[in-house]
Amino acid sequence: MRNFRIEFLKGCFMHYTVQIRFLAFIVILFCSIGGEVKAETVATLSGGQINRAEYIGEPTIFSGTYDFIVESISGEIESTAYLNVVVDLNIDEEISESEWIVQNIPVNLSTGLVSAPLISVWFDPPEYIYEDLAYESWVTIEDHELDDWLGYLDWHYSPRMCPEVFVWGSEDPEGQTKETIPASQATTAGVESFGPRKDVPDIPQKTNECGPTSAANSLRWLAKKYNFNNTLPASDDDLIKALMKAMTGSDTRPFGGLSGNQLYDGKKKYIKDNTLPLVIRGGNTDVGAKGGKAFDFIKSELKKGEDVEFLIWWPGGGGHWVTVVGYAVKGNRLFLSVHDPDDKKTGIAVWELDKNGNFKSPKGSAGWAVSESYPCPTKSIYGEYSETTELLRYFRDNVLIQTSVGQEITQLYYEWSPLIARAMEEDKEFKKDMKEIIDGILPMIRELVE
Repeated sequence: MRNFRIEFLKGCFMHYTVQIRFLAFIVILFCSIGGEVKAETVATLSGGQINRAEYIGEPTIFSGTYDFIVESISGEIESTAYLNVVVDLNIDEEISESEWIVQNIPVNLSTGLVSAPLISVWFDPPEYIYEDLAYESWVTIEDHELDDWLGYLDWHYSPRMCPEVFVWGSEDPEGQTKETIPASQATTAGVESFGPRKDVPDIPQKTNECGPTSAANSLRWLAKKYNFNNTLPASDDDLIKALMKAMTGSDTRPFGGLSGNQLYDGKKKYIKDNTLPLVIRGGNTDVGAKGGKAFDFIKSELKKGEDVEFLIWWPGGGGHWVTVVGYAVKGNRLFLSVHDPDDKKTGIAVWELDKNGNFKSPKGSAGWAVSESYPCPTKSIYGEYSETTELLRYFRDNVLIQTSVGQEITQLYYEWSPLIARAMEEDKEFKKDMKEIIDGILPMIRELVE
């Protein structure tokens, strides 16, 4: 039986190895013919409204959000552009530098950006935002950083509109019990952007259910991507209640929130009890996933195709879970794109923080992150952070994805990964055989990506 299984898997693998070699030839030929093509990146926007965000239990502080919609993009997909917003805060029909409220936030031009029903960018307002005043605003996404705001009249214009006021945390006063996090610092540098991911749900939470709700967002996305949605409850509410019970032992409402590592432990229990093909990482016992280092962890996990839940501490105490769908970096400025179950909006919220995990907008500080993903055979063979694993991941994400044949191979990889990973755990000789097969095509892959 073992020999049949090995020979069958070898046959499948070698069949697609031939296609990979053919793909390599086509890509090399294409690269040798074409010259450099430069495309201008632009975005067509609609809407545009400033809002005031207050904090539960902290009436003396507030933040702002600017909400708009990306209708379309053109130019280079998956490139980094820059978001800028000005608002006439003092209603004098002139714009000063202090009214340049969003300055050069990196934005990844992706299909996830266009598919989002709303983009809500948090900012630190220079003065109070009054709900009975009507503000006009201008917003743009351009392919380069701006030195100033003076060309704002050419940006997308939104007529005078009164802001909405919402209390952040109104549904989540006890979402997660706060605890002390050791100081740490992210090492990320440069300029880059990722996501936002397409098709990640944004389920609104019930009282104190931010953790189970954010986890449900992630599981729904993974289930759709890897075809195991039939193993989850049909309704989102039943899934959330099942996660509540796995995390705390009770699905009684009103929910009492989470403490300690209950989200991590509960997800692990739910996955085991339902035999889901997933692995869990991070949590409050992983020093690399806490505080400032949480950003590095999130960045790494998202780039590996994993989903992430993240915990932010409220200014006044307690914590709140969200689902992370993207990130951006611009020097010391770091950004997270999240689905927030408490913000009363369906869409992407963009948050800014520094390398120490201190949030500028919204106010707060980093707790920790939890990720989950399909098991990866190559990581089992070569190690999670090895040069070979990174090479194979780069080949998958930047070469195979470019053609229909490559996309077919990638989809088969996703479908077969759990079976192959489990087979390698049970049979060390099979793992050795798989390594020999992969080692045999590594020189060709290295030549291609270099």
